[in-house]
Amino acid sequence: MKVYKKKYAHRNLLIFTLLSMVYLLIVYAFSHGVSFFSPTNFASFLLHNLVVTALFPLVFYSVFQYKKYAKYLLFIFLAIIVMTSFILLSTSFNKLVLALNFAYALFAFYFFTLWEIERSEAGYNPLYAANDLEKQTRFPIQGIVYTNDRSNYERVYLTNIDENSCYVLLEKGKLEMTNAMLEITFDGVVFSSKVTPISQYDQGIGFGFMDSTASPWSLSELCKICRQRGLFLV
Repeated sequence: MKVYKKKYAHRNLLIFTLLSMVYLLIVYAFSHGVSFFSPTNFASFLLHNLVVTALFPLVFYSVFQYKKYAKYLLFIFLAIIVMTSFILLSTSFNKLVLALNFAYALFAFYFFTLWEIERSEAGYNPLYAANDLEKQTRFPIQGIVYTNDRSNYERVYLTNIDENSCYVLLEKGKLEMTNAMLEITFDGVVFSSKVTPISQYDQGIGFGFMDSTASPWSLSELCKICRQRGLFLV
């Protein structure tokens, strides 16, 4: 999946993942009574934590690219850091290290949970696979996306929706427009909102809603109707 707009939780998680390695280095230095600024001690740290060192670039890349397996790698990475920190604590009991361990565990849980909530948004979940043969017939809800003057438009099929975003399958498989209007027709009623692309997967695009307030005919209201009818439940 290609992501155009990385939100607050995603950016913070990437920073936290990077700082996790710094945190583990600090704990290692405290536990061994050495300076973590020393290149020699840094090399020793990497050698004694080969699993975390090898896992870090994979985790960072998978989170950055919104890979499906990212949450599993991230969970393993964070769990290893927490366990390693407590193992270091057991060899040399230090109250500061103990406080850091509990603080890190809380922050790790917070950032992981916040990112999972963000990842569950409809704009990042097409609800179809690239190798599905009948993507557009899963839910027969159609519409169009167009620029303000309607000079450039594409027919789309709605595949997922929530209060803040949606995912659509393009009839022609490509679209070149930034800020646009998306109209979805459901039971003879037209719902529309101003949207901006936030992700792309296969022949579909995830849109974020740009409406400041929800109107009776906005896509946010369409989401409520779809949920009442049991559609698009992840």
